[in-house]
Amino acid sequence: SSSSSSSLPLNRSGKMENLFSPLAALRRQMAPSSDPAAVKADLEKLDRWWRAIQSRIKELEVREALPESERQYLSQLREIALDAEDVLDEWSYELLRDKMEAGVAGKRKRGGEAPPPDQQAFRLLADDAPLRDRLATQIEGIVSRYSSLANEDRALRWGNGDGARRRGLPSTRPPTSSLVDELLVYDRKVYKDTLVKHILEECPKSQLSVIPIAGMGLVGKTTLAQLIYNDREVVEGFHLRGWVSLTRCFDLKVLLQRVVESLTSNPCRYGQLDAVQGALLRCLTRNKFLLVLDDVCPEHLYFWDQFKASLSSGSQGSVLLLTTKVGEVAKRTNTVPAPLYLFEGISNECCWLIFEKYAFNVRDTVEGLDMDGIHKRVEEICDGMPLVAKHLGISFRNRHDRDARTWMLSMKDVIEAKILPALHSSFQLLPDYLKPCLLYCSLFPKGYMFKKGRLVRLWMAQGFILSKNQTCPEDIGIKYLDELISRSFFLQSRRTKSLTAFPISSVI
Repeated sequence: SSSSSSSLPLNRSGKMENLFSPLAALRRQMAPSSDPAAVKADLEKLDRWWRAIQSRIKELEVREALPESERQYLSQLREIALDAEDVLDEWSYELLRDKMEAGVAGKRKRGGEAPPPDQQAFRLLADDAPLRDRLATQIEGIVSRYSSLANEDRALRWGNGDGARRRGLPSTRPPTSSLVDELLVYDRKVYKDTLVKHILEECPKSQLSVIPIAGMGLVGKTTLAQLIYNDREVVEGFHLRGWVSLTRCFDLKVLLQRVVESLTSNPCRYGQLDAVQGALLRCLTRNKFLLVLDDVCPEHLYFWDQFKASLSSGSQGSVLLLTTKVGEVAKRTNTVPAPLYLFEGISNECCWLIFEKYAFNVRDTVEGLDMDGIHKRVEEICDGMPLVAKHLGISFRNRHDRDARTWMLSMKDVIEAKILPALHSSFQLLPDYLKPCLLYCSLFPKGYMFKKGRLVRLWMAQGFILSKNQTCPEDIGIKYLDELISRSFFLQSRRTKSLTAFPISSVI
């Protein structure tokens, strides 16, 4: 798309009428397509409105569990944005083609300099009437659809009624605790035994060891941490143990209060940060402790050093075990040789076992049920994620008719209510420049093996690589891919070095 330095026409309230009312005026004021200057001005305005629409889309995407009316609205808004982008891409291509042809012709004739961009754009529109008419018609159609959608936006009254949501915050999940769900414990024994051995044998050599467990949402990070926390040898090896869920906790004082309460089982009512830190230091003095922080995100890194210093009075061999969806968090906090990345979920068979545990009672009969069809569908949807199997099993058990066909048709509601919010938060934590790169991979079949260099070149061809300061686009693309790998969206084969993408098409 063409670039523009104009600011977005959005006020602090973010109301769409402030965005679309100028577009309605633009539609009324559009000059005939025979006027090259008017078409050129319309293209520049369209570029500004397209950027504003992108801002509006991002604002809606971070909201949690949009109702059906808002989902339909967002879908239409995306379609309009894509059409506008197509027009701007076509215009950019025509400008580049004309520039290249004019450059070649100029060298053949007299080697003159290329005209300024504004003059080139005006000349191209003046000389190419079919292009000028086509662009004018497309812009008029887009503006018309914009205006219709603006009326819908005002009718929905964003921020009130069923559309009310907090802005700018990723989807949340319920707080967790140290109690482990035994039905979810499958295929994690190797990971658990490895970490328990490290905690008991290697961590006593250090004052405080920080061990991150990183991976996508729903792959079992919290369950693994719960298994370690409740291991008999681990329980006997520490004077104090505490579990803190960091869901929506972005304040250092609140976090330290939760730590004190978890370690002592007593409320911490100090109002000042210094007093809370003092209480924590006294609590930890001469005590070897294990503290689990569940769901650490990049925002917590802003006060990480200060938080870690508050734990300094603990005895030799103390351990801080954390879970995170973001590989960069694991790298920044890690003190062991390598953090644990849960790239892979559990096996399909284990997913089925979890589903069975939740879906059927011991006395239940399965006669008349299409168990093969249910089995296949459960494996397809779970894709190694134990919590997905749990929610599907519960939904099946709660159906009174126990009809497999109607249950499979209703799974969309289960996925949207229980599964998508957790996975959506993983996606929303991505920087904006990585989201289209990952979504592009959903066009390929599940389990497709990507070659690193080829995937980067495909991203380049789609215009996803933002090159800056003469940096090689391939190098930037490799950094993009490495960041997605660190965030557990790709699994890299040790033998072939090829990559498998997380099945994001079923998530977003």
